[in-house]
Amino acid sequence: MPRNIYARPFDLITPDGKIIDLNKISEEKVEAVIEIDSISSIFLGFEIDSNLIHFNIKSTFAQLGVNGIGLEYEFLPKLNKARVKVEFKAFNKIGVTLLQYITTGIYCGKLFAADDRRRVRKPEYLSKLLGKTDYEGNPLLILGEDYKSEEIIEQVEKNKTIVKIPLNPGYWVYHDNILGLIPTIARGLLDPKMSFRNFLFLHQIHLDGPRHIPKKGLLLVKTMTMNMRTLFAKVVPEELPKGFQHATADIIEPQQETGDIFEFHGTSDLEISHIPLEFYTLEPYRENSFFLDRNLLQCCKENPEKIFTAFETAPSDKSATFIVKGEQLVNLSKDDWIQSDLPTDNNLIIPPESRQQKADLDNFIRSQAIYPIAKSMQDGLITSQGIILSTYFPTPPLKTLLLNEKVTQTLKSIYFRTPSRTFGDFFSHDDRAFLQDLAKVSVDVYWVDFNYKLLLKYILRSDKDSGMFVPIDRVQDFKNGTFFGVYGSKLVTPENTQEVKNLFKGLLEMHKELDHPLLNPETSIVISTGGGPGIMNMGNKIANELGILSCGHAVDFTKPHEDIEMLEETNPHIQVKMTYRLEQLIIRQSEFTLDFPILFQGGFGTDFELLLELLRVQVGMHPAVPILLFGSPHYWQQKITPLFQINRKTGTIRGSEWVSNTLFCVQNHKTALSVYYKYFTNRLPLGKDYPPQNLGFVIAE
Repeated sequence: MPRNIYARPFDLITPDGKIIDLNKISEEKVEAVIEIDSISSIFLGFEIDSNLIHFNIKSTFAQLGVNGIGLEYEFLPKLNKARVKVEFKAFNKIGVTLLQYITTGIYCGKLFAADDRRRVRKPEYLSKLLGKTDYEGNPLLILGEDYKSEEIIEQVEKNKTIVKIPLNPGYWVYHDNILGLIPTIARGLLDPKMSFRNFLFLHQIHLDGPRHIPKKGLLLVKTMTMNMRTLFAKVVPEELPKGFQHATADIIEPQQETGDIFEFHGTSDLEISHIPLEFYTLEPYRENSFFLDRNLLQCCKENPEKIFTAFETAPSDKSATFIVKGEQLVNLSKDDWIQSDLPTDNNLIIPPESRQQKADLDNFIRSQAIYPIAKSMQDGLITSQGIILSTYFPTPPLKTLLLNEKVTQTLKSIYFRTPSRTFGDFFSHDDRAFLQDLAKVSVDVYWVDFNYKLLLKYILRSDKDSGMFVPIDRVQDFKNGTFFGVYGSKLVTPENTQEVKNLFKGLLEMHKELDHPLLNPETSIVISTGGGPGIMNMGNKIANELGILSCGHAVDFTKPHEDIEMLEETNPHIQVKMTYRLEQLIIRQSEFTLDFPILFQGGFGTDFELLLELLRVQVGMHPAVPILLFGSPHYWQQKITPLFQINRKTGTIRGSEWVSNTLFCVQNHKTALSVYYKYFTNRLPLGKDYPPQNLGFVIAE
């Protein structure tokens, strides 16, 4: 399973470290060496100036009267470790008692990297958060229960913003019985997951009076309830009243709700009324930010140059990454990608029928580079909306995970470079069903097509259960398109190419003048083919030359019984496309959903396409429209007439003979345009209310 960088702890802070060596200087002072294990490899403290890294003592120590100052720091990034020499000092009787029970193995604090790149500099950043909520309506930032009780101050000369949070009246002291619980607390500190915050609150007593620091004691004060979901807060020592020193438990970690307590020692006759805080942002993917708030990312998401450049940083063909900010996209490096050692899916049994088969399928799913990203979305570790870049389209076994409600709330788009790691540019039937499902839950899917140098977006046909990948600047043409299909042989190109070109020139003129639902100034003309060579190449090439949207439904025609020279290659004139594997040949034909088929000379494939178009009309899947047969009547008479007449003679098409009047043989563009003009002006005799044709088709004059 690939390493899940999104499940790591916050990158500004480490886990708690434990004491590995202890030296008791006096009853009020202890020196210790703390070792911190399992630090994230991307902990920013490994790369910034060590002077910006602070030891943050566990809140339990600070609340009981013990402070901890980091004296020396040793970083071991290759081992994901750090060691800190810390001086513990007690400021009251409770603290002295706690130091008596300090032993090796006790977890006592962590490191915080005050990375200046993540410091909040402008008040607008905080003001924006004050009005924002997450998907469930929970506030991202509340600095007090009273409206605007805090004071937000921009310190331009220091290039930062601080907030002064008002303190509740009075202060807090401990009941004397807390001393008897110190041994239990010390023992509990051997467990890094143990929390004493609520336990200590039970023993704290509120007193009215001025908030002064007692001599040889500790001042405990509290703020109102705060919410800090997407920020770290740190006490700013230089903003405290003169003589006030805060314990090194001075970091508030992101949490949904906190009524924080603050601990002061020192010597001062002044009273404190506010807590000055500065703020540091989380990793972007945990900021609960909405996609619409990321202007740069929105600008980049359909910028081919930016997207292609980003994909060029992928370290392998089995990589994925998650992007929530535009600057991430434009500065992407290979280290930002998750790589997987993906096993083959050749031996997978779906659905699994045994425990081993299920284990194999689970292993296959978990090995995907996308899996840790989607799983982190599902688990709430990723809370910002963003986009996934993947070197290949997600495998259908990931469907359940990617369509999870929490994932679709967070995931706005998927970009991929290759449809399939096994079959290259060709989608399976399950892939196409997956594409439809993603579109229906508003997850955009883009094909970063390096072969054609196009950024293509998956678009569902209106009122159709199929879609295609469309250049981002032609989406409206596709949605408003009237589809003319060009069917014919891959082995020949007709001699009347200019006639075909003139036909579409005429249609472009006609659509400006007519007011038919399928041909009017608001519609666009689209040419759709099978995407191969020969006549298909001609159709797509004409489309490009005339500025008409050019579509191709390409099939992987790799057949073991054919010479390599016979293999069908996708023609270079396609803009819009969908691809199919050979076993989905019939399904592929059903997804053409043409408005107006045009047939040329062809073999078995063209014969099949003709019969399928007639079948669609016969059973009512498609209204009767003119189906053009381009070429000599003699050719089409040899093709169609015997089949039509034997079916009619034997009665196998009884009641459906009329479909013959939908076929029109044309030999030039003028005749073809005449047929279309009569149809679009409701003057063409075709359909079940008109008689059949003895030849099986109409010879248009």
